[in-house]
Amino acid sequence: MAKTLAQLVALLRTELKTDPNGKIWDSDTVDAYINDAYFQVQSDGLFAWPGCENGSGTITTVAGTQEADLPSLFGQVELVLNSSTELFPDDFKNVKIRNPLNVQGTPTYYYIRGTKMGFDPVPSSALSITVYFRKILAALATSSTEMGLTDDFAPAIVKYAAYLAWSSPRGNIQEAEYKITDYQRELTKLRNAYQLRDLTAINYRSIRNSVNSNYPDRIYY
Repeated sequence: MAKTLAQLVALLRTELKTDPNGKIWDSDTVDAYINDAYFQVQSDGLFAWPGCENGSGTITTVAGTQEADLPSLFGQVELVLNSSTELFPDDFKNVKIRNPLNVQGTPTYYYIRGTKMGFDPVPSSALSITVYFRKILAALATSSTEMGLTDDFAPAIVKYAAYLAWSSPRGNIQEAEYKITDYQRELTKLRNAYQLRDLTAINYRSIRNSVNSNYPDRIYY
């Protein structure tokens, strides 16, 4: 079982080594620090952690409408498919320059802008677009809510939450600096453990990045 919000709070109180009765940081504040740290760990890993990497959703396009809402808890796109056909990433500026009159057809490209995903050409019919993505894990809403990451991530979450506490107006900037250093150390351990496991994929991404540097008009992920 993964750690709950209450268990992470208890670890944070121990980490702070002060204020056991919540006289400096009350329960709501400490809960907020934990949830902020929970999101920070996800974000610093580009949501490429176990538990974040299994997001998927369907976008149903409307004929003549270029953009649609992204799936809920969307973090970072991995693959966009129209049936079995891959759509290629682009950006809003390129799409508008290439298709200023919003010509309709079967989309070949997609872009992300704010909370929307746009398509080019503008869809001429209703399509079911499948989006595979790294998701943002929902906040820990109650004391008994378990985190969506394994317990290996608890030290990093606690260290960053301690950094937030010590960097608050009632904290200590020197202690905050110690905790952010500790957090970076924990984050490096997690990256080495969870993001360097597929060396074939890493080498493939390196090759694609090299190609991208020679062809800057292309976008790769």
